[in-house]
Amino acid sequence: MGAPRKHPDEVRDRAVRLVRDLVDSGEDGVTLTGACRRVVEQLGINTDTLRNWVKPALVDDSERSGLSTSERARLAELEREVVDVLGQAGAAVSEVVLGGCSKRPTRVDSLTLSRTNSRLVRARMTT
Repeated sequence: MGAPRKHPDEVRDRAVRLVRDLVDSGEDGVTLTGACRRVVEQLGINTDTLRNWVKPALVDDSERSGLSTSERARLAELEREVVDVLGQAGAAVSEVVLGGCSKRPTRVDSLTLSRTNSRLVRARMTT
């Protein structure tokens, strides 16, 4: 869980809308950074914070390439699942590999699985 937000969602949405309006207006060839600088003077927000709000909004609206917010959330969820599955697989493999050992290591540091046939290639263990 992340830290609590310093700025309410309404301020965030308004700031993003103001920046996008400035950039879209084409006034004096305003860049994203220039628009952010103008808006932060009005709202009292850090320039980098505002830019970090605007960029994902542009990606979500398909105005910029990259992973959308929902795609990033799904990717993070899948990465957590992979870590969980590998942890369970590591415990099962260490039980099979070390089942007959009289002196058991305290943990398995790493497992490398072959992608072609899913067999154990190497297990480095510490005591």
